[in-house]
Amino acid sequence: MAFLAVIPNYERIDRLLVSAELRRNAALRDIQFYRESLAHLLRDASDKIIDAEYEETPAAAEQFDLKLAD
Repeated sequence: MAFLAVIPNYERIDRLLVSAELRRNAALRDIQFYRESLAHLLRDASDKIIDAEYEETPAAAEQFDLKLAD
């Protein structure tokens, strides 16, 4: 009889655990998506930097106290 009295408590705890697990899984999925998206953005940005063309100008060289190649 005592066990029957506490069954609703166990069921409530079980529902809370299921809810917490679902929220945890959703958070982990969001983190994975964010990391993959961020990695893609960083890869694209670094590719643009590597592939970029540049030009040395006298003003920039003076600003950083650099000597232009002759």
